[in-house]
Amino acid sequence: MKLFFARHADALDQFTETVKSDALRYLTEKGRKKENEVAEYLKEYFNDLEMIYTSPLIRAVQTAEIIAAKAGYMGNIELVNELKSETSIAGAIELIRISGSMSSVLFVGHEPKLGILLNSLTGKTLTNSFSKSGVSLTEFKPDSDTFRFEWYLEPGKMEFIR
Repeated sequence: MKLFFARHADALDQFTETVKSDALRYLTEKGRKKENEVAEYLKEYFNDLEMIYTSPLIRAVQTAEIIAAKAGYMGNIELVNELKSETSIAGAIELIRISGSMSSVLFVGHEPKLGILLNSLTGKTLTNSFSKSGVSLTEFKPDSDTFRFEWYLEPGKMEFIR
């Protein structure tokens, strides 16, 4: 199974008259532009997605929608609390294992959870954690319950780290 982890794009970093909670912070114009670039760059990798799971926070949902549009994904985007930062890693790992029969799944979330999750599964620690709009690929073999880090796309340089 191809297991993609994507951090949300740049979002509004201050509360405003209408945005009064972290859950409502939405993507900035800069964030949308960068996420479109990243999704376009990776769209061939995403061509066989069977499911997209995302944190229910607005910025993660918007990021998932951009990736889905670029990839031509027509399935559901499922909002799951397991990808919120304040929930346990165990819940996210269980969601991954439950999805093991699929060939390709995308999980959209937040830092530091994505970095901790990647490290817990593969032992890989990213030098600068997940950058906004960063994407990683891990291979999951459900029959042996093993995970292998493949790459991380550093969005600022559009370079793969292996």
